[in-house]
Amino acid sequence: MIAVLAEVPACGQAVTMLDCGHPPPVLVSGGEQQFIETASPGLPLGLEELLVSPRETTTVSLGASKRILFYTDGISEARDSSGQFYPLERCASLLAGHDLDAALDHLRDDVVGHVGHQLRDDAAMLLISRDATAAACDGPADGIS
Repeated sequence: MIAVLAEVPACGQAVTMLDCGHPPPVLVSGGEQQFIETASPGLPLGLEELLVSPRETTTVSLGASKRILFYTDGISEARDSSGQFYPLERCASLLAGHDLDAALDHLRDDVVGHVGHQLRDDAAMLLISRDATAAACDGPADGIS
């Protein structure tokens, strides 16, 4: 089973992730985005005995104006009628400047528009950001910023 595990603290901005063969989350800031490549992209869960070294975590700074998109391959592998995958690299403009629910609605509509029909594969998305409460108790954070 592939998975990405993320620890999102109630207070602070350091999000710690562990990749177990999952598509990389996307860090969105304004109209720009960056795929979060983990320290060591891991094997799927259940295959730990094949690892040559322990799994490593990656820490990402989730500042007040940033968001992280987690998604399944039903999004990144959605194909149009010519077989082209959905261009996930254009999602930053869809995810910025809206509340989280509206941003995901825009992304879903864009993916469905790309495919030309409702998705037939499992497709899940989760978009997280920090609220004013978490921003009020910030401390220094290391990692991708």
